[in-house]
Amino acid sequence: MPVSSDSKTIPSALDKPPRSLREVHRLPQQTRSMYLDSLVKEYMGLWNRGMFKLVRRCDLPPGTPVFPTTTVFKMKFNADGSPDRAKARVCVRGDLMIPGRDFGAINSPTTQCESVKLMLSECPAQKLTAVTYDIQQAFTYGKTDPSRCTVIEQFPGTEKILDADTNEELVMKLINRLYGDPAAPRAFHLELVKAYMEFVCEGGNAWKQSKADPCVFYMQCSDGSWLKSAIFVDDSCTTFKPGSCAHQTYLQFVQFLKTRFDLKDNMDGMDQIKSFLGMNLTWDED
Repeated sequence: MPVSSDSKTIPSALDKPPRSLREVHRLPQQTRSMYLDSLVKEYMGLWNRGMFKLVRRCDLPPGTPVFPTTTVFKMKFNADGSPDRAKARVCVRGDLMIPGRDFGAINSPTTQCESVKLMLSECPAQKLTAVTYDIQQAFTYGKTDPSRCTVIEQFPGTEKILDADTNEELVMKLINRLYGDPAAPRAFHLELVKAYMEFVCEGGNAWKQSKADPCVFYMQCSDGSWLKSAIFVDDSCTTFKPGSCAHQTYLQFVQFLKTRFDLKDNMDGMDQIKSFLGMNLTWDED
């Protein structure tokens, strides 16, 4: 349990995240506002990206299931134990989905820990840096299977949209997948790999996919510098020498990613990695 710098316990409202919107409304005002603001941000992110299409239940194929959603809440803390920001993640009830009917393959390749260790081991001797980008609502970029219609109820806590003719509550046919969908990690992985393989820098270079580890991508730039990137689901580790051609190529790649995905806080992808796959990194300022 997080504690503050003066060793006092954080108020009980922050000890355990709420499990439902109803529990959020029972929290103290400041904490409640943090969670509700994060939930509105989550809802608006999904609406603005055109994640779904509103349809009538009667227009769905017979027997099409309509799944409820749930929201996972989490509080992020500062180093001194004080609350930093709240997070809300809308999830479809994947536990109610049936394999073969509602989703197909779910396996999602991930980079090997040995590959990342090898990349990071080169950093001290070759004066490389290791950075990451953070894709917002990453799993929601995975496409749904056209042969399997995924439909959800309207989000809880929102004003329901009704059909103009029947006054019936409309349901939401997903275009992209939601968190909680067992196939979402795999679908996002396919979209991310597609982005890597379609990127071509100004000099004409492109990523090459490692045959030994398909989640590692690399390219050699015009000045001989190397750009290497490993992906683990929605996390990434990219290494290059600061100031090199590889550095400039990486910046171009981040701008390319922004045409496909929303990066958290419009970040530039230059966040130096402090922790990756359970490995904690300390960087010498020199």
